[in-house]
Amino acid sequence: MENTTKKILASISLLGISMCANAQGLSLTEERDFLLKSLRLLDNYEYNSTLRSTEDIGEYLSLFADENQEIFNDLLGISAEETLPLQEYVELFKNNAISPAIKLKNVRRGEIQDMGETIVMPLLFEKEMRYNNSCGAILSSNNYYGADYQMKMVLEMNKATGEIQIISLTGNIDSNRPRLGKDFAIVEYDDPRNREVTNNGQKLNFNVFDQAFIPLPYNLSYPDDDMNMKVIASEGECRKLNITFHPRKFMLKPRVNISLGRSFTIDDSASLMDISSSSMEFGLDFGYILPMKGNFKINLMTGLGYSTGKIDLAVGDLNYNYAAPGSADIDGVAYTRYYEITNLSQGISLNHLTIPIYGDFEYKFSKYVSAYLQVGVKMYCNMGSKVNRFTGDMYAYGVYPEYGDLMINAPYMNDFGNSTIDESTNNDLKFNGAAFDGFGGLGVRAKIYGPLSIEAGINYQVGFSNVIVNTRQPGELITGSITESQAFATYTASEGTMLHSLTDYVGNIKRSGLKLNIGLIVKF
Repeated sequence: MENTTKKILASISLLGISMCANAQGLSLTEERDFLLKSLRLLDNYEYNSTLRSTEDIGEYLSLFADENQEIFNDLLGISAEETLPLQEYVELFKNNAISPAIKLKNVRRGEIQDMGETIVMPLLFEKEMRYNNSCGAILSSNNYYGADYQMKMVLEMNKATGEIQIISLTGNIDSNRPRLGKDFAIVEYDDPRNREVTNNGQKLNFNVFDQAFIPLPYNLSYPDDDMNMKVIASEGECRKLNITFHPRKFMLKPRVNISLGRSFTIDDSASLMDISSSSMEFGLDFGYILPMKGNFKINLMTGLGYSTGKIDLAVGDLNYNYAAPGSADIDGVAYTRYYEITNLSQGISLNHLTIPIYGDFEYKFSKYVSAYLQVGVKMYCNMGSKVNRFTGDMYAYGVYPEYGDLMINAPYMNDFGNSTIDESTNNDLKFNGAAFDGFGGLGVRAKIYGPLSIEAGINYQVGFSNVIVNTRQPGELITGSITESQAFATYTASEGTMLHSLTDYVGNIKRSGLKLNIGLIVKF
């Protein structure tokens, strides 16, 4: 208190000369008497503000003109109200603050005003408070707010009686931290990562005693989504939080892969055939995150998926002829058989259960965005793949050299004339029970919220083994004059029309091509 008195005396003495001019109508003696009494009142305010005893409380209350007046609330961790009635302020302070320490700093006076029967003057000062509570929290205004309370005390002295009292006590705190009431939690600093924890977006503020105070309810988060933060609150009146950090070791990823362009390559496909293919895969992958420091992560992944694919074979126009022997004609006459075939089409439907195994290498550019590289293999297990019926339109006729190249297209002879193709296949294609592919991909991941992210990228897949095998040498679709063995459709009198399916003209089939990869990632 002695140091405070010296500061106040120095402040008042430096301004003593100018006071005479400001307080018109007051004698120098009246001014000095008022200032000395102001000094003693401020001394008593600082000394008795700790409310250590009943006597201190009585002295403190006597400093105010009205025991029911509202005063600025500086009870950190006791009440969050802006102001409190004087009596309530005293009750809260004496019942909740343990070993209080109060210091007034940088005292300045305002203008002395002669109000006739009274003299009024404001005093400005900074107030630092520190005390403990029953839970062991060391509550310091300077440490919590990062600033002292800015106080304004207005004094009034009755000229007739010489009694001086406080008629107003207001204040504010220059801080963006919320007022701290009685309901708060305590976090003790025991891990460097605690300093990165935020409550409602604001980092925890640890004081010089390694304690941070969080108003209830709290919403704690940690910036590294690969770290799982657990918060355990103690039971009872004293709410203490134990924060532990555990690396997120696992990830779950629902995904979809969509083909971009062709999805399959076909060996020895006939040049006349138009081939298109597509595929889509839905899967759920599971991964283990290797514990590594820094922005680089390695994830070991596997999973289960379901892949669908389609290969469409088509021929727009096919015109050919071959020499038919006499055995091919119902009358035993040799002739040249002509075919005009259009709109030939056939599809292959593929359904597979997939099991991928791959490494996922991730690099974080920021808290929200990272890039990944994937390399791995995938096994495909056949689940009901099939070759579909083939369809088209066919027109056939014969030219008989024995009758002067007479053309005959009567439908009642040798299956001549127009007909429609709609046949099931009987071919030599074999679906492998299991096939293996390799793949690699690049992409980016973006954080959505917490441990939830979305990824998008491009994968390239190449087949190590065939999905479909043709057990015989595939034929070739040829136009013009050909041999009977090369023909798509042939006719004999004994067996009628015989057809090859379009799949007879394709070789082994593998997967290959670009895929769009989209996934949703949850780490836990």
